Amino acid sequence: MHNADGRFLGLAGLAGLPAGMPFSAPAQVLWSLLSEAQGFGYATEIGRASLRHGFEVLDHPEIAAYCVATNAASEAVIKRLGFRRDVEFHHPMVDAATHPHLVRHRLHRLAREDWRRAGGA
Repeated sequence: MHNADGRFLGLAGLAGLPAGMPFSAPAQVLWSLLSEAQGFGYATEIGRASLRHGFEVLDHPEIAAYCVATNAASEAVIKRLGFRRDVEFHHPMVDAATHPHLVRHRLHRLAREDWRRAGGA
């Protein structure tokens, strides 16, 4: 993801789930923005476009989103996109010995029917 001047801002879009996750879903919407790119609505914008693509083009029945449990900014974006919180889990790819603050995550789900009822988020 780049701004109009071509400057790199971060990564975003739809992706499959990493192997070993304690849940399943056809896809996840994700973003990781540089700190100076946060707070401008980029995550919400790319999230909406990703959901539209996932539900309308790829015909996924459900899409997941997850974030570190203490990441209030990402949780706010996830909520704005219409996801509902499902469960907390320990991310299997995070080393608890070296990154204990990144282990606990929150999973959110959004069904295509709920997305449509809400007007396409």
